[in-house]
Parts: sequence; C-alpha cells; structure tokens
Amino acid sequence: QLDRDLADWWSADCARPRLTLLGPVTLRAHGDEQAAAQSGLRRRHEEAVAYLATRPHGATVEEAATALQPVGGGKSDPVSARAYVHRVTAGARAWLGSDPATGEQHLSSGRGGRYMLSNVLVDADLFRQLRARAGVRTGEGMPDLLAALQLVSGPPFAQHPSGYEWLGGLDLTYTAAICDVAHQVITMAMNDDDLAAARTASATALLVAGDDEAVLLDAMWVAFHEGNRAEAETYIARIVEVHDGEDEMDLPLSSAETINRARRQYLDRAS
Repeated sequence: QLDRDLADWWSADCARPRLTLLGPVTLRAHGDEQAAAQSGLRRRHEEAVAYLATRPHGATVEEAATALQPVGGGKSDPVSARAYVHRVTAGARAWLGSDPATGEQHLSSGRGGRYMLSNVLVDADLFRQLRARAGVRTGEGMPDLLAALQLVSGPPFAQHPSGYEWLGGLDLTYTAAICDVAHQVITMAMNDDDLAAARTASATALLVAGDDEAVLLDAMWVAFHEGNRAEAETYIARIVEVHDGEDEMDLPLSSAETINRARRQYLDRAS
C-alpha cells in the first residue's frame, strides 16, 4: 500500500487528490477547480482540506466551524460559523471530486455528523509511514528515509495565508520530524562515506530550519567531510549569529567543543 501510494504521489497522471503540507500548502485534484478559483475562496478550500487531513477521525461541523472561521472576519455566532464552514467545505468537496474507484466523494457532506476525507494522498502521511517503516527495517531503512525527505518541498505549511490558527504548533512538529530524519540520514551516510546522501539530507534540513543550531552543526560536519572548509566556516558563523554572539567565544561550551572537534578531524584528514 505504501509503495503504491508513493508511486501515485509522483505519478504524472495520478487520479487521486494530492495535498502538500511539507512545503507551500497545495491541493492537486481533478474536481471542479475552476469553481474553486472563481469563488474567491480557493485558499480557504485548501485550508479546509489541510485541516481535515491532519485529523484522521475527521471533525464535527462544530469543530470545523470553530477551527476554520476566520478570526475577526465575518460573524462569530454559531449559526453563521456553521454556514461559513458548510460553504467552504462544499467548495472543497467539489474541487476534490469523486473517487473513480467507488463513486463516493473524497470529502463527506458532514450530514452524518462528521466531515471526513477518504483516499486523499497527503505528503505528511507518506512521510510518517516511510519513517515508521525505516524504523522497523533497522539497517536497511536508508532508502525509506531518503524517500521521506524527497517529499519535502519547503517549511511545513509554508506561504499559507491568514487563518490556520488551528495548527497549534503542528508546523513545528513536522519541522522537527524532518530535521530528525535528516540527522539520521546524515549520521548513517557519513559512517558509510555516502556524502551524496548526507548532502541531500543536510540541504533538506537547511530548507526547513536554516537557523536551527543542530541543523547547522550537521551541515558543518558534511561540509568538512567533503573537504569544503570555507563552506563549513560559513555554517559556524551562522551558529554564532543564532546565539547573538560576536565570535565563537560567545557559544555554549558544547557547541564550541563540537566545532573544534570537527576542525581537528578535518585537519587530520587533510594532513
């Protein structure tokens, strides 16, 4: 199932809706996209799908109305909020269209008590499944971890408009997961002298968390292992900036020791 879903995600002619959360929020579907564009609520339709995609058990009308009603926009009474969410989900439902395999709509009407998505591919779900499968494959999990990182196109939920108050730090959780997988790949790849994999993983982590000290330290290690001292020193300078320091004397002891150890190893190899 996972391999089939992954193949569908990258397929040029996938019939299933695809939602990107690990980057700019983007919905690709085969329903009435023109109606979504003409409604003026296209980004709100995307938000509704993104919201439901992060809730495997769906959401009640009341929950969706509370989450999706724009803060400070429109009326805040319950009847108006429910009317708004019905309108937004109706547009999202039309855009998602129907599942050709079952004839059922990809987004339920909510008449049964809950809004539910079905058979929609979400990059964050694929990422999670690949990460989990890599964990049980132990030493053979590298291909799954690299496949997970390939799904990342930018900071999670990047470039979203106003709204998304329901995230509650979920974007940070996804970012941490990406950085954790990248660190795993970098550690394993450098042990195996696979600098191409290490470089790919480091670039992905920098894309989503370029000011994170751990990410910058990993990038430094990769650059030193590649023999690129100038690049490594730029990451060290950025670490100093992250700590609002003037030079390396202002860094925490653990950071300074890691940097000095990396430099010594580089000089030992160079000599």
